[in-house]
Amino acid sequence: MSKRKMGWSEKKIERYISEGRGQGELKDYKPWLTTQSFSTKGNSPRLHGWKTDRMHEYFSDLEKFYFFILEWSEKVIDIREQYPILDRAMTADIAAELGAKHPCDHSTDCFIPFTTDFMITVVSRGKKTFLARQVKPSSQLEDPRVIEKFEIEAEYWYQKGINWAIVTEKDISTPLAKNIMNVHKYFHLENQEHEEDAQRLVKYLVEKKNTNGYWNLIDLADQFDELNNSSMGTSLNYIRHLIATKKISIDMYKNFVPRNVLLEEVEIPDQVLYKGEINNGFIS
Repeated sequence: MSKRKMGWSEKKIERYISEGRGQGELKDYKPWLTTQSFSTKGNSPRLHGWKTDRMHEYFSDLEKFYFFILEWSEKVIDIREQYPILDRAMTADIAAELGAKHPCDHSTDCFIPFTTDFMITVVSRGKKTFLARQVKPSSQLEDPRVIEKFEIEAEYWYQKGINWAIVTEKDISTPLAKNIMNVHKYFHLENQEHEEDAQRLVKYLVEKKNTNGYWNLIDLADQFDELNNSSMGTSLNYIRHLIATKKISIDMYKNFVPRNVLLEEVEIPDQVLYKGEINNGFIS
């Protein structure tokens, strides 16, 4: 990822704050940085969040995959990306104590605010907690300057009493993330009629499973389209919706190819194989 020529100044930081960046929760949150802040290689996806009902922006596939993992977790109730640390006096003091260099725009002598990739709100056993996460490829952890900046950030969040950690590609199940990505946009259906059709499809799957569990999902979707006088592919999208909303479940750690999934492998409707925890040691 290569940065635009976008220097930092006190005036610019004040403008970002006045615009509400890095402030708010859920739908009202505004990221400190957006994809317009950078010139990136490849795609910079914008994704509509289930939990927040707003668009999220990410600068890498790794961040995007982690976003999908967070969306899937039932314990996560808010996701705030590109979360700023605006107390630069505190991070400057920490840097001095560590003998590290604070990020600075030398053309303006302006200390640059640290930005945490994800501030996650989690509810567990009725208690709300916050988790700060940096998402980076493991290869970047070989860079001493990257580690130096992370040490400043880690110490800041430690002093604030917030759990901080680094997430790499080694902590993310790629099949899980891709499966969530493939059903993500089907979480909401267009109207109540489609919701009712999807519920009828659940009953149809239960009936079929009780008689013959060896049908694959493509054939079952095609049969239901014909019974329901729907255009071909409609019921397959309903199946994706049912998976996204956890009304039916499959093994999300295997690549989801509908033709390869037999009905006997589908749990209907309550037995969920994956309960929403993030199994990388960060959320339990």
